[in-house]
Amino acid sequence: MSIKRKLILVVATVLVLALSLSVLVACVGKKDEDTGTTLVVDMLGRQHNINLDSIERVVCIGAGSLRLYTYVGDMNKIVAVEEIEENAVMSQMFISKRPYQVANDTLFKSLIANGKTVGKGGPKAQVLDAEAIIANDPDIVFSTLSLTAEELATAEAQIGCPIITLKYGNAKAFSEEIIMSINLVGKIMKADAKATALTNYIKELKTDLASKKVTSDDGKKVYLACNSNWGTKGFLSTSKNYPIFTISGIENVMDAANIALVDGFADLEAVVSSDADVIILDAGGLATFKSEYTATDSQLPGQLATMKAWNNKEVYLMMPNNAYDANVEMYFANAYFALTVAYPDVYGANGTNPINIQEKVTEIMNHFYGKDMYSEILVYGGYQKLNLPETWPA
Repeated sequence: MSIKRKLILVVATVLVLALSLSVLVACVGKKDEDTGTTLVVDMLGRQHNINLDSIERVVCIGAGSLRLYTYVGDMNKIVAVEEIEENAVMSQMFISKRPYQVANDTLFKSLIANGKTVGKGGPKAQVLDAEAIIANDPDIVFSTLSLTAEELATAEAQIGCPIITLKYGNAKAFSEEIIMSINLVGKIMKADAKATALTNYIKELKTDLASKKVTSDDGKKVYLACNSNWGTKGFLSTSKNYPIFTISGIENVMDAANIALVDGFADLEAVVSSDADVIILDAGGLATFKSEYTATDSQLPGQLATMKAWNNKEVYLMMPNNAYDANVEMYFANAYFALTVAYPDVYGANGTNPINIQEKVTEIMNHFYGKDMYSEILVYGGYQKLNLPETWPA
């Protein structure tokens, strides 16, 4: 064990600072000039005393943890990543892209090629690999793993450095937990200005989307299909109160109270009888849907042929929201695209207040990554209206 580890004082006391029973307040206090440490309260309400001046080696573990760090943290301090950050490994699990990985592909490849990893990672490997973490001698670990305070305290004692829990929240990109987590990383990594600028932009996007709600009955009824969640899914995978719809007032036909979902899947009869005006497919599940549709004895061709959206060729492809938890920037990009589909007379190309999706996505990428990555983050040719499955790019 290094001298640094022996000197680290692990504080495992759980401190719950809440405005209500369901809301945790993460914060960073003032530096104690006598000890050189700063009080940090993470997203699990755990209290840590950390010397922020000494953080030079960082690792991130758990779904989406590294993503949140890349938004504001110094990438030169990342000393190892999970194996899933290798593009070849990722492509076997997800039919999508993660913008944070695209932006840092060279670094991630280099670390993995040199054996600088902290476990396998991936949706089915959400475990803390203490041995792998210790081998990379981090000063701090950011985590989204679902561990209890007691489990985290035990792990901290074992690896010899603080583990800071981050959270995404139920509303994912639109949750307060995202803003709090980004600001927490910013304060710990002394990137307050960068974190504040990004979270203020996120708040502006949320406000703008909310302001675009159309109060008339002119909006189209939408069915969300192929909703990716812990892997790619087919046509019947959907979601009630889908965040990118609800934030801008778009109705998902599956939101109806009399419709039940089973493990995130709708009943085919319920989907067909809803007779949605528009179908929006998550590109992550496009290949799965095509396989379902073209399979021998598939019921989908006959059933979908009775739907208004299918007959009118009102089927659209949006970019994947989820790949190793939520692609935060893509949630916002897709919310704007969904508006152009649900309210074409207002936000479509020929609408009264058209949204240019390429310009908007470019703007979003510039705020999150400081560069234009529009073409790099698209899959299957990007946002588009689809023809029959036989012609789909998947």
